[in-house]
Amino acid sequence: MSDLVVFVKSKTGEKLLPGSEQCANIPALQAVYLPQNENKITYMILKPGVAPWFFTTKLGGCDVFLATAENKRNNPMVIHSNLNSCGNKLDNLRLKGEAVDQMLRVAHPDYRLIARVYSAPPAEDKTQTDQYLRQYRTNHQGINLVSYNTNPPATPQYFQFFGHFEQHWTFIVKGETDGITMTQITLV
Repeated sequence: MSDLVVFVKSKTGEKLLPGSEQCANIPALQAVYLPQNENKITYMILKPGVAPWFFTTKLGGCDVFLATAENKRNNPMVIHSNLNSCGNKLDNLRLKGEAVDQMLRVAHPDYRLIARVYSAPPAEDKTQTDQYLRQYRTNHQGINLVSYNTNPPATPQYFQFFGHFEQHWTFIVKGETDGITMTQITLV
């Protein structure tokens, strides 16, 4: 994917952009959006029959988690954790992981985490972050951990998390400025 333009059919009565209504009525182009709420967790269970495309808001410090259930492989859960109230990124990383684990245990015990996309903590926290992530990986067997860096040496940028269903779900983390694709996660 290079440039992606998404038109949404609005139910608010606002005037639609040219071509929007036609696109919104084509099932292959329908998309769902997972918003973020300040210092909260938002999530949704994807249903390819409703929309084969999925996307989040800009990621600039948030974590996105992907979970599946044994009997619901085509209905993965995407979780957007915007818990950034702690003083540093390492504590935020821990808080997000614990909060999502708790949410799944209580509300969706049949789902288990298979991927976590997280904002890379600063270099001075690397050793402690690596220790935490080793333990996290041990506690979440088979999880795919993907980091993104909004302040690389070149151009600062935000990232987006996209998903598409064809015969199975495929997810990517993509840089907004340079278009770099950080990873691809495919559910089979």
